[in-house]
Amino acid sequence: MKSRLLILLAIFLAAPGLNAQSAGGGAVGENTAVGSTAGIGTKDLLKSPSGSAADALAGTIPGVFSIQMSGQPGASAPILYIRGAGSLTDGASLPLILVDGVERSFSQMDPNEIESITVLKDAASTAVFGVRGANGVILVTTRRGRDGRTAINVSSSFGLTQALRNIHGVGSYEYATLYSEAERNDNPRITDKGLAFGSLVTDFFRTGLEPVMFPDTDWSDYIFKKLAWQTQHNVNISGGNSKARYFASVGFLHQDGIMKQFDMNYNSNYAYSRYNYRANIDIDLTKTTLLSVNAGGIIGRRREPNTSDLWRNILTCTPFSSPGMVDGKYIYNPNNHFIPLQDQVNGLDLYYNLGYSAETENVMMLDATLKQDLGMVLKGLSIHAKGAFNGSNSVNVNRQPNVTTNYYTPMFLGSITQEGMDIDNPLFNNTLIYRTSSVRGLCEGMSSSESRLHGRDWYLEAGLNWAGNFRNHKLDVLLLHNRDRNCYPAALKALSTGHAGYVGRISYNYREKYLADLSAGYNSSEKFTQDHRYGLFPAAALGWVASSEDFMKGASFIDFLKFRASYGLTGNDRFPVAGETWEKSAKQNYGFDLRFCKSRLSLSADLFFEHRWDIPVPGSDQPDGPDAGRALTHAGIVDNRGFEIQAGYEDHAGDFEWYVNGNLSFARNRIVCNGEAVPAEPYMDETGRSTGSSFGYIFDRFLQPEDFDANGRLLKGSDGKTLLPTLPVENPKPGDVLYKDLNGDGQIDLNDNAWFGYSARPEFVFGLTPGVKWKGFELSMQWTGAANASRMLSGDYRTPFGENNSGALLRHLADGRYQEGYDQNSRFPRLTLENKEYDWNTDSDLWLMDASYLRLKLAVFSYTMSNSALKKAGISSAKFFINGYNLLTLFSPLARMGIDPESGTGGAGAYAYAYPVSRIYNIGFNFTF
Repeated sequence: MKSRLLILLAIFLAAPGLNAQSAGGGAVGENTAVGSTAGIGTKDLLKSPSGSAADALAGTIPGVFSIQMSGQPGASAPILYIRGAGSLTDGASLPLILVDGVERSFSQMDPNEIESITVLKDAASTAVFGVRGANGVILVTTRRGRDGRTAINVSSSFGLTQALRNIHGVGSYEYATLYSEAERNDNPRITDKGLAFGSLVTDFFRTGLEPVMFPDTDWSDYIFKKLAWQTQHNVNISGGNSKARYFASVGFLHQDGIMKQFDMNYNSNYAYSRYNYRANIDIDLTKTTLLSVNAGGIIGRRREPNTSDLWRNILTCTPFSSPGMVDGKYIYNPNNHFIPLQDQVNGLDLYYNLGYSAETENVMMLDATLKQDLGMVLKGLSIHAKGAFNGSNSVNVNRQPNVTTNYYTPMFLGSITQEGMDIDNPLFNNTLIYRTSSVRGLCEGMSSSESRLHGRDWYLEAGLNWAGNFRNHKLDVLLLHNRDRNCYPAALKALSTGHAGYVGRISYNYREKYLADLSAGYNSSEKFTQDHRYGLFPAAALGWVASSEDFMKGASFIDFLKFRASYGLTGNDRFPVAGETWEKSAKQNYGFDLRFCKSRLSLSADLFFEHRWDIPVPGSDQPDGPDAGRALTHAGIVDNRGFEIQAGYEDHAGDFEWYVNGNLSFARNRIVCNGEAVPAEPYMDETGRSTGSSFGYIFDRFLQPEDFDANGRLLKGSDGKTLLPTLPVENPKPGDVLYKDLNGDGQIDLNDNAWFGYSARPEFVFGLTPGVKWKGFELSMQWTGAANASRMLSGDYRTPFGENNSGALLRHLADGRYQEGYDQNSRFPRLTLENKEYDWNTDSDLWLMDASYLRLKLAVFSYTMSNSALKKAGISSAKFFINGYNLLTLFSPLARMGIDPESGTGGAGAYAYAYPVSRIYNIGFNFTF
């Protein structure tokens, strides 16, 4: 016995560890788990026709907040949060993602490769990840072979994508009319001759005569295709025997963009082609030795047009800037002297014949794990060692035509032969002629340039697991040592970073009734100086399966009832301050799991609290003056709390089955300290509010005609002062904005700014998945929704006629403008050219939009055949399906304006004017041999 104990002690010291993924998820069963976790499997992942596996998480897992900001082929992965944002910024609140226990992205993995996705939410399940566990962890497990006959699975689908964003500008005639309205709003005494758009030009727009010189082009309709092509295919094979098991998969995805190409002899449209491959093998080298090898990879080629800020600039193009292509000629006339607004940019000018860039990326993922069963030394004892490598290589090729000025400028012949004659003169010769500029067709040569990037990282771990049973007591002991290193491209080797750590976990249960879990991570991050790298992150959890108690035996309708509670510490080093320390988080979780009515009904609920401190924030001013900025300190504190509820019901009557599953999640944070200076007014203090709120004036109302005297001046009282607060604008008029004088000093100024609204990240998210089955038919839907979310209309989404009064006028701004006598329908200020900075470009809650929505995220109708005729042909089952993604959006003010409620709404940021999110119509089949 002593020798066995010595051997056991040596094993603990020499190879302390177990797979990090196992340590996070635990080796215990569902009934005895005390951590807060949730997940989905392959079947649910494969229902979605989206090109990103991450899209399947929206609305399906409680506690996961998903925001899809872009639909660009190959770059449509959503932004994921677990239980909201625990830090001061959303970027610092993103979760850790592990694929087969190694940090990797899974957004471009083929869903056919994935066995399950598990989300770890509380400290009991994430403390073992130590300095990187505070934001939650997403575990992705790939599929493996099983002992049994070989199974071959072939699937294909074919779909059409459609942009959800549908923003349009007004037409040329309406533009000219409303431009004149803005001029009259600014100067009621202006004459018709003083208007920028005279009656002649306006009439040409109205009648549609001379459409080349006086065009009317809806650039959204002209440039974007209504539908684009998408297709996915996969072949996978699995099987094995008692000696070896295998799973192999090859997949292909192709997505086209929505840009029309006209007559270019090369394709610059957005596109993405992806090849996925994977081979997972398990070999029993001996009866007690298992070798597992995983090899996977992604080869992706992404193409996009050479352009700058395309989606923003298209919004600014006026309808009269060009008719586009006429008889194969690209019409370019930015300074049409008949139209008063000069230097016009048209939609084609933004990308037509400017070339494209194509990036090819090759990502390789290799794992090898050797596990040794040491039951001969001590029953239930095993050790393992694992090594993993990730490598990526990308090549970007930029191609540009040697000649880019392939355009035609239209002119009336009379402008040359009858110089000085008015265009409305019946004798004027309005024959169209064209001036060319270096027109050589579109077959000229193209130049190219190339750039390359390389990246690699590795991961090592050694682990030990011991599971013991002592009569009614069960004990699981897990130990782990791991380390990783992320290596940046050769030119940035000095920035390579890594982590190292030790993990321990003890799980105990008595008769699967009383449960306890103790875990700790002691790990380090090289993002900090050597004296500040290591930290200890302990956690404890308790559980009680009340349904196993004798006094519950009488409640026969309750099949299972478990209560859970956990507390622990975790860390976050996502955005460190060099030489300092990481963010620290204390998490509490209280929950229960209930199944009743013969397990037809299920209910789970969790209540969580998080306190995070040592968050980097601006500190005291630097001595070198305001331009030196403010030092960063670790004084930030944020509290985050919320709840999650998940419920399900399933039943059947003969061949007819039905089910419904739903979940609701809520998370709200509160800033305790963010290092801000003491503001001039209490309502300007961000402390005590949620992160992501907006800052600006508070809208009161629009000025009305009765606010002015007969001379058009604001009414004054007997003391000679205006009855309304003094506005920071000259010559106010009806339809201008009146903001609230929050401090009551009689004037509207910067001291009347306050915080308002919600974050772009919703506080409530929910999902509902109903479905019915009858024999081989199945119909299911997935509804998702969000509430307590806001979007600020910014930039070109709220600037009529553009910054320089020569850009487009968007439809929602025109329809919602203030019109005297129709104030009850006014959503936005009057049209103005003079007071635009005050009325339209000043941040206020007038521009705050409710980003709540209810969306039919997914609908699937399928029929599965499995009969003797198929089996004779070697086919065990054949499935045919029709599905759709992002099919319907309800209860969204933004959607009614043509803006997707998840997308950006102008301003700054990577997603402010991103490629629109897509709707997908899809059809396909799946054969299993």
